Amino acid sequence: MVQILSSWIRLFLYLLWPLVLTLLVEVNVGLLLLRDVNYLPTLFVMNLLTNPLLNLLLILLVGIMNFSYGITLGVLEIIVWVAEGWILWIQHSISIKKCLLLSFILNGCSYVAGLLI
Repeated sequence: MVQILSSWIRLFLYLLWPLVLTLLVEVNVGLLLLRDVNYLPTLFVMNLLTNPLLNLLLILLVGIMNFSYGITLGVLEIIVWVAEGWILWIQHSISIKKCLLLSFILNGCSYVAGLLI
């Protein structure tokens, strides 16, 4: 029982760091670019959903199923980029092109921040 709990705690902590980093970067860069606090809930919630899911899938596909890390991460990042662009488009009255561009910039910034740390 203690071993199972320890595994869940390790998984939680493993997922927490990228989530915190992503939220710090993407929410702040998004607010700087958009200059509108009405986007804050969308930026926060969409990353709260997509980041842990991306990292869980990365663990599953790379760590358990032995997929290539680089290719898997690239494919998952593209899926997240499009999904977050779509979420922004659904939630706010801006063009899909602007939403996809914003999502690309935000995800690019958090990806680079993750590489630097």
